[in-house]
Amino acid sequence: MRFFWMIASTAVCAVLAGCGHGHDDDAIHAGQTQSAAVDVLTPPANPNDFGAWRAFIGKVILAETHDANAHPYTFIVPAGDSDESKDTRKSMATAIHGYIGNTAVPENMVVLTGPESDKVAQVIVDAFGDLPARSAEGLVVMYVGVPQAATKAQGALRATGAQFRMKAMRASS
Repeated sequence: MRFFWMIASTAVCAVLAGCGHGHDDDAIHAGQTQSAAVDVLTPPANPNDFGAWRAFIGKVILAETHDANAHPYTFIVPAGDSDESKDTRKSMATAIHGYIGNTAVPENMVVLTGPESDKVAQVIVDAFGDLPARSAEGLVVMYVGVPQAATKAQGALRATGAQFRMKAMRASS
């Protein structure tokens, strides 16, 4: 049931996706990261509480866009190595890949987070890794996770032209 709820909420976010997130002076382009002086976000304590993770990502988006009506594509990447978690991550990467190939609009935003930052970064790699050069130009991809895993995600975006933004998060305990 949790799997269905997670996919359904992702689909709803996809339908409601908006644009107009133009903050060029704040944008971090591929190859750049934010300074270490940035506040580190505290993630929800329970890695399986998707309601808390939705609230968390909503606050991050509001702080980033300053727009309560912003509806970027959001993904809460599940933790763990169960077949269900692996299938969900694969579905997320496929959905993002398809979105970019079919409907991505410059200045739209895709935001990913989850309790295991390395798995969040891997979804980004799987979604963007084999895209043609400049195919995601102008798209903003925000990774919310521990900085150590950001490098892998950032590298996957470099050739696509997508803008990379990182919001540092404390490692989940």
